[in-house]
Order: sequence, then structure tokens, then C-alpha cells
Amino acid sequence: MTFHQTKNAMKLTSLFPLLFLVPLLASCAEKKQVYIVYFGEHKGDKAFNEIEEHHHSYLLSVKESEQDARSSLLYSYKHSINGFAAELTPEEASKLEKLEEVVSVIESHPRKHETHTTRSWEFVGLEDEEKPDEVDVRRQKNHVDDDRFRVGRKFLKHAKHGDGVIVGVIDSGVWPESKSFSDKGMGPIPKSWRGICQTGFAFNSSHCNRKIIGARYYAKGYERYYGSFNATANKDFLSPRDPDGHGSHTASTAVGRRVNRVSALGGYAMGSALGGAPLARLAVYKACWAYPNQEKVFGNVCLGEDMLAAFDDAIADGVHVISISVGSFDRLPYSQDGIAIGALHAVKRNVVVVASAGNYGPTPGTLSNPAPWLITVGASSLDRDFIGGLVLGNGYTVETESITALKMNKFAPLVYAGDVSVPGIALNNTYTAQCLRNSLKPELVNVPYSHFVATASVTPTVVEKVLDYIKTGKNPTAFIIPGKTVYKYQPAPSMAGFSSRGPNLVDLNILKPDITAPGLNILAAWSGADSPSKVSIDHRVADYNFDSGTSMSCPHVSGAIALLKVIHPKWSSAALRSALMTTAFMTNDEKKPIQDTNGLPANPFALGSGHFRPTKAEDPGLVYDASYQDYLLYGCSAGLTNIDPTFKCPRKIPPGYNLNYPSIAIPNLRRKVTVKRTVTNVGDDNSTTTYKFSSKPPHGFSVKAKPRVLTFNRIGQKKRFKIVIRARRHKMMMNASEKGQYQFGWFKWTDNYHAMRRVSLSLLLFLVPLLASCAKEKQVYIVYFGEHKGDKAIHEIEDHHHSYLQSVKESVEDAKSSLLYSYTKHSINGFAAELTHDEASRLEKLKEVVSVFKSNPRKIYRTHTTRSWEFVGLKDEEGDYRGGEGDYRRHSNDVNDQFHVGRKFLKKAKQGEGVIVGVIDNGVCGQNQGVSVTKEWGPIPKIMERNLPNRKIIGARYYARGYERYYGPFDCRS
Repeated sequence: MTFHQTKNAMKLTSLFPLLFLVPLLASCAEKKQVYIVYFGEHKGDKAFNEIEEHHHSYLLSVKESEQDARSSLLYSYKHSINGFAAELTPEEASKLEKLEEVVSVIESHPRKHETHTTRSWEFVGLEDEEKPDEVDVRRQKNHVDDDRFRVGRKFLKHAKHGDGVIVGVIDSGVWPESKSFSDKGMGPIPKSWRGICQTGFAFNSSHCNRKIIGARYYAKGYERYYGSFNATANKDFLSPRDPDGHGSHTASTAVGRRVNRVSALGGYAMGSALGGAPLARLAVYKACWAYPNQEKVFGNVCLGEDMLAAFDDAIADGVHVISISVGSFDRLPYSQDGIAIGALHAVKRNVVVVASAGNYGPTPGTLSNPAPWLITVGASSLDRDFIGGLVLGNGYTVETESITALKMNKFAPLVYAGDVSVPGIALNNTYTAQCLRNSLKPELVNVPYSHFVATASVTPTVVEKVLDYIKTGKNPTAFIIPGKTVYKYQPAPSMAGFSSRGPNLVDLNILKPDITAPGLNILAAWSGADSPSKVSIDHRVADYNFDSGTSMSCPHVSGAIALLKVIHPKWSSAALRSALMTTAFMTNDEKKPIQDTNGLPANPFALGSGHFRPTKAEDPGLVYDASYQDYLLYGCSAGLTNIDPTFKCPRKIPPGYNLNYPSIAIPNLRRKVTVKRTVTNVGDDNSTTTYKFSSKPPHGFSVKAKPRVLTFNRIGQKKRFKIVIRARRHKMMMNASEKGQYQFGWFKWTDNYHAMRRVSLSLLLFLVPLLASCAKEKQVYIVYFGEHKGDKAIHEIEDHHHSYLQSVKESVEDAKSSLLYSYTKHSINGFAAELTHDEASRLEKLKEVVSVFKSNPRKIYRTHTTRSWEFVGLKDEEGDYRGGEGDYRRHSNDVNDQFHVGRKFLKKAKQGEGVIVGVIDNGVCGQNQGVSVTKEWGPIPKIMERNLPNRKIIGARYYARGYERYYGPFDCRS
């Protein structure tokens, strides 16, 4: 018997077996590894064979022979993406990276493919009611007064159920025999399709049809990493066939046909299964594979070079949407992220890419796929649950969640898995917690493994009571009451605990995730080669199975995009995303804010712009559009340059937050920032429409628009506006506990019809240290020019420094606000300013610049001493010289004349009188006797005559601009 915490306390544990400890040999120069050598965009002047030969020429430049070069090549990306994947040593990779045409060289590592729908589409209003079975009729009668489903049916009809749109799914393959992939009644394959049906083990051309119109697989990177494919060890098919259900699940969620009277084992969630765009075509790109010699429950591995090849083919094949439920916990810059690179090339050809946010929540800053040209999807719950019960031997009874297909006939012994685990396995290990094979001592637990016993999930509070009963009860027992499917469960939706959270640590200027969709307990098609539990000794077979993760929420949005593509075929990827984001909702079915796992309202780092509403996205009124060129310009500020040979970064690069995105994130906001946006009118007709601005500012800030009213008189008309965000006075003096916190708000444009066009705001208060290594995060740098030439006045020097800042900043205002110090007075020529890493790098390359170095807080080390001057013989016995008492104890010792010599020396040097010593430290206390003034002090040296504190402390200055830029406005209380 097992028990687990419920979804409200769910936390995904990632396991990394020793088998994959690649960094162990990273320092070995001759250790070969697969690298992706990326050149950016093709120039369009070469045939495929010429491209491959061009790639070979680069390999030949670092390899010993042509044979070595050709044998090392895995992929030559020839369609949209220009580059290749090859086996290289670190030294060879380093040489290639230095070549002029090379944009980046990416070291490949296995990405763990995390599990990142009968009720879900109905929940968001997209139940088409084509052939309602008895369960659906029951629901239809219960909702006779709710027009949501009529709107959904109208929307699906308008979108032709996705007919004509091709969705490419990069995943673990497909189980073609599933009824969800039937082509019954479907028309001919679109003429635009240019793909193939690649055959392989247990997969032939007949497995493609008018639904599955294409299939490919990519295993070169996988085999290079794990060795030649072995069907027994790999528990996989060297073909597009799905071995574990994940690919079939995601594909059917996006585009699966309607299948009536479907349920999971045990009869749970009985209903009709269908995808969001049931008449859309499916193209399968298998780039994820089972871990060799591992249980399938631990997911799949996806190599960057294999996925990039899938992107390249998918774009060339003619897909309209790419759905990829794959991600990595590693925070990679865009130039090192294969998914980000592949997606950017897709977006250029107006292919929409939808990706999962990851399953590392609820920890902040854990999301995957943060590139702004991707639609990044978080996961939430449905209004469906599975309610059962747990009865302990002492009579304690509690409600549980349970989808167990097994029933208990009597009370069974109850043990804590940690007490019966195999030695060496941690108590919180997933193996043990799920009673997986070889994790429990057979002499203590003589029952089948993993979910062959009745299973229930309980809250953390109940866990404590159960554990207490196990510890204190005599022969503890328990009985699990099987769950029942419950609809209209409230509140819904709520955030899934596993869904990865923002902020976007690759670039704080881009708010992620974008949106959330159902991803908890989703029922969809499964592989006939795997059991529902994914455990090898489980020989049960299920046509449909539950799965949870952002892998499940991602294809929901992919399906919705496919529908919108039919209605708006000319809209860009950015416009479609904007339509979904600005029409999303942020309240649950109780009309309250959507809850996070802690019961508090979820913020945009959890749910993005909100929970998606496809039917509303059909007519968003206004969209925030962005082109491929806009993304290239954004890349100039985000470290992704030289991608396209036709595009060069301008001298003045706009800040990342000015990308025309349907959300706004401002890192390190101090006082005021002005953000630029452009909206495009996509309304129903060409009549005059006026939108008015309103906002809910983040706490302690004001948000204003210039102008506050936008009037449109034709479709496609664009209007620019500015959002001015300003900290109120009390926020400028925030205390230390507030620093590093985010504040959230929103603004919207509304007319008489389009009532909710919300844009989320995220403001970070002075959190610079969090991302000191991030390319886009601002940091104070000192730009040093050496010695002044002496030919400029102070104001001319300052203007000269400003000119350098303006060469890398967007505006004069931005340049002036970033400047902390201009070293203009005498010797030092330079300035200190707040710069991004990219801006600092560009300044460093300029001819006059000697060096650019980053400022960091330096710890002050103190050793206070009164004995030191006496020790070196410079105790002056001021009593002798100034009439004080002196140190008669030591003075009486005339054996050593060291101190007499010292006094003579000090007297001759007049104890330093007339010399001015500057101390750079943490200030001075004027009341201290050590700096007090006595009547014997002479006048202040004429060179320093001013209105000064006294004749001892003749001058004082303070310098806090760098301190305040790093830690926030000065607050004497903190």
C-alpha cells in the first residue's frame, strides 16, 4: 500500500543516474563529444550538396583527414537552419568557435524529457458535441443555460476543426493504431505537404494515412551518446513508433480524433476523447528516446542535435505549428539553446512553436524554453477530480485522491516505505516512494510493485497523521476506498505544483511563462507497448491513460493555435500568441483569483497572462505583433547576434523590455522607466473603434499611458503608445526586506465590446545580484580611458563620456540615467555606468578604451590597533611634545633608545603638519578624540581653505551612487 501527497503539494524529483555523469571527463582534451556548430540563417545561394560540402570544409579544417571529418558528422542542417552536428574534441570545438562565420558552438548533453484529455477541452469551452454519448448528454442537460458550449461549437465550426493545418510534434513518436489517429472521413492530404513517411522497426508506410501524414525519427545523436541501438536494452523502436505513450499522449491532445466512451483503467473519466483540432493533420518527429536499461517511468532523453534536425525537417516539410513538450533545467543563453535556435528559424517562416514550461515547480526561476519567440505554457488543473477515501485501523477516515483500478477486500498492513527500503536508497527517493522494483526489501514487503496495490494521494497534514499512526499503532492497518470521478470540482482551475515558475533567468526583461492550460490528470491516447504505470513488470495495456505535466498543457495550446491558424491564416506567430495571452482569464469558477499551490492567488510567474480561452482569442480586438526582424533586433541585446547575414545590429540597441511583447517585465526598477509598445487593430470591420486605457498598478508604483486613448478606423492600422512606470516616493526608500521582491500589476485597452485586453506587468525591485552572469542583466561597469590629455574642460570631458554611452544606449535619456560617475577632474579619465554585458563588451572594443571592468561589492577587512606605531618606534610621547601626560611607564626605560629616536624623527617631521592625507574608507566620526581639534592646531593649508568641518578634518565627501545602484536607494533604517 502506498500513499502520496496530492497535487497541491506535488514536487517533481529529478533523478540523474551515474550513467550520465558527463562532466566527470570534461577536462580531458581528447574526450570527444557531440557539438552543434551553428552558422545562423542560410544565405540561399547554395544547393543541398554544396551546403553539406561547405560544412565538411569546416570539419576538415580541424580534423586530421577527410575520412575523419566525414565519419564525425551526424547531421548537416540544410533547410532553414545552417549548421551541423559532429563529434569533436573540446579543442576542435574551440577552434571552430573562433571562425568568423560561426555564430555559436553548442555542446550537446542529454536533456531529460519530463512528463512536462476527455474533460480538458470541454473545460475550456471547446466540446464540439459531434456525437455525444450518454455521459456527454448528461453534461449537456446540466449546462442547458450555459452558452459557453454553443460558443465553443460555433468556434470549432468556424475553424473547420483545424482542417488544412499541419501540426508537427517533436516527441517520442506515435502509436499509429490508436483510434485517435484514424483518418476516417478525412479529405486528401494538403498539397503544401512536402514530408515523408520514414519506415523503421515495426513501422511501415501503411502506418501513415490522411491523419498521420508524415513521420520521421532522429537517433544519430542518441546512438553516438549511448552506443548502437539495441531494442532490448533501449526498450524502444528504431522508428517513429512510440514506446512509452508520451508522444501519442501529446499528439492526441493537440489533434486527436473524437473517440467515444473512453476511460482510464478502472473506468475513470468516462467520456469522449478528442484533441483541440481533431481534423488537423499530424506530422511526427521522433527525437526523444528511452533511457537504456532504465524503467520507462523515468522518461525519455532528447539530444539537442536530434531535435535541431527535427526542427530543420519540420520547417521544410511544411508544418504550420510545432509542438514540443521537451525542456531542460539548465539555463542556457539563446545562442546555446537548440530549441530556441530551431524555433527562431521556424518563426521566420511563420511556423508557430509551442513549448512546455517544465516540471520543476513550484520553485521560482525554474522554467524551460524562455525565448520570446516561443509560446511557453504552464500547467493547471481541471474541474474534474477523483475522490476516494482512506480508513486507518484506528477509525480515522479522510478524503483522498485516487485513480487506482484495484479494489481492496479487507484492511491491509500499513508501513512507511522509508522503513522497508533497500539500503542505500534515500528515504525520499522516487523509487521508494512509488514502491518501484528493487527499492523495497522483499523479506519485509511481500507484495507486487508499483500501483498494483491500491493507491491514494493525501495532503501533507494527513501524511503526518498517518506516519504518527504507523509509529504509535500496534500492527497498523489501512483500507483504501476507490475514487470516483467528480465533475464541477471547485475551485478550478488552480496551478499545478509541478509547473515551473518564473522569473525568466535567461532574460529578466521577458516575462514567462506566457500562459497556462490544463496539464493535471489529462486522459489521452497511449502506447500499446507500455503499461499505464510505465513499469516493466506491469503487463496491463491501456488505450488511453492519465498523465500530468506541462508536456500535457503544451499540446492544448498547440491545438488552439491550429484552430486559430484556420481562422486567421495570415496572422504571425506573435499575433496568435498575443490573441491567446490578452484574452486569457485570471479567475477561477468561483470568480476568485486562480490559486497557487499555497492557496494564495497565483502570480504571473506561475500562470503567465492567465488560463487560455481559445474561443475569446478568435477576436482579440488588438494584438501585439512582432516580426522576425524584431526578434533579431532583440537578439542584439540578448547575446544572439550574427544569425542572419542580411541583418546587422544597430549602434544603439533598444532595451530588451521594448520588444513588442504582450507582457512587460522590468528588472531592477529604481525610479522611472518608459516602455514602448505597438498595437495592431484586428477587429471585425473597418468602423471607427476607440480604446481607453486602464490599469491596476503594482503596489507602490504608478502606471500611465501616453496617449490614454487609441482610435482606429481600419483593419491592420497600428498605434504606438508608451507606458510610464514610476516608483512612488515611499518606494524609493524601501527597507531591506523589500529589495529583491517582485510586484505585479496589469493594464488593458478596452472598447465597448472587447472588455478584457489585459497585459501583465512584473516589476523587480533592485535584484541585481541574482543574475550577475546573465548577458542582459545590468551591472555597474567602469570604463577606463587612461590619463586625461589635458585638452578638454570638465564639461567637455563629461560630454565625451556621454557620447560613448549614447553609442550603446537607446536614447540620450537612457545614457544619462545610466551614468553614475564621470571621472573628469584631473588624472583619471573614465566613467562608471550601468550597462548590460553586451553593452560593456561593445565599449571594450572601442579604440580609446583601455579597459572595461565590472564592479562588485568588496568586503572591508579591518584590523584595529593602537600598539602598531609604538611597535615600530614611532610613539611620539605627545605629553613631551604637546604637554600631555605621555607614557611614563615605558618612558622610564632608557635601556633602549628606540623611542627617543622616534620622538626626534617625529619632531623633525613636525608630525606631518602641512600634509593632507585622503582616506578612502567608510567615513569618520567627528566626535572621536582621535580626530579632535586642540588649541595648538594651526590654520588650514591655503590650498584647502573652504567652508570645512574643522582644522583636523579639513574635507569630507561621500560616494554612494554605486552602492545605491547595487543595493537600492539609501535607507538609514536598514
